[in-house]
Amino acid sequence: MAATLLLTRPLGAAQRFLDGLGVETPHLISPIMRIVPLTPQVLRVPKALVLTSENGAAALARLDLPPGLPAWCVGLRTAEVARANGADAIVAGPDAAHLLPRILAEGGNGPFLHLRGAHVAADVAVALQSAGRVCDALVVYDQQDCPLSPAALALLNGTAPVVLPLFSPRSAALVAKAGPFAAPLIIVAISPAAAALAPSAAKVYVAPTPELSAMQRLVAQAVGEAG
Repeated sequence: MAATLLLTRPLGAAQRFLDGLGVETPHLISPIMRIVPLTPQVLRVPKALVLTSENGAAALARLDLPPGLPAWCVGLRTAEVARANGADAIVAGPDAAHLLPRILAEGGNGPFLHLRGAHVAADVAVALQSAGRVCDALVVYDQQDCPLSPAALALLNGTAPVVLPLFSPRSAALVAKAGPFAAPLIIVAISPAAAALAPSAAKVYVAPTPELSAMQRLVAQAVGEAG
C-alpha cells in the first residue's frame, strides 16, 4: 500500500519543502501551527541582528531598524529572507549550536537583537548574555496551535503508511498530543529532540544535520522505502 506524505508546516513552508523534494508522492498539508506576525517597538538599536528563523527575518520589513545591519542567520532560507529585507546576512550554521560559537568568535560584543518567535527551542539571547555579550530579544511573531484537519486525522488513523516529517520539538509534541494514531507512521525528525517528542512510530529517521536539505533527502528516502 503506497505511503502518503503528511506535512504539518505552515502552508508556504510546506509547499516550498514539496517543491524541493525531488520526488512525486501523494501528500497532504495540514499545518499544526499558524504564524501570527507581531510588530513590537524596538527599544534599543542594535549593532547586529540574530535571526534563527525565516519568520524572524521577515519581521525586518515591519520594524523600524536601519538597513544594512549585519544579521547572523541560522540556515540558508533565513539568510535569503534577511537579504531580501535589507540586512547584510551571514549564514552562521544550521542551528543555534553552530550559531553561538560563530557570533562569540567573530561578532563582537553587541548590542545584538534576536528577532524570535513566542516559542523557541533555545534562548539565544540568554546564551549570549551568559557569555558576556549584550543582546536583547524581541518577539516578532507567535506560533499559534492549529488542530489537524479531518483529512489528516483520517489519514493518521487509516491503514496505509504515513511519512511524517517533524521540523521542531514543539511541532512533534503538538502532533503527538492529537494521537495515538492507528496508521503505520514513518517519522522523519529534524533532531533527536524532535524525535523524542514524536508520536509512536513503526520507524524513525533523524536527519544528520538540522537543515531542510537534509530533511528533504531523508523524506525522499523514506517515501521510496515505504513504496
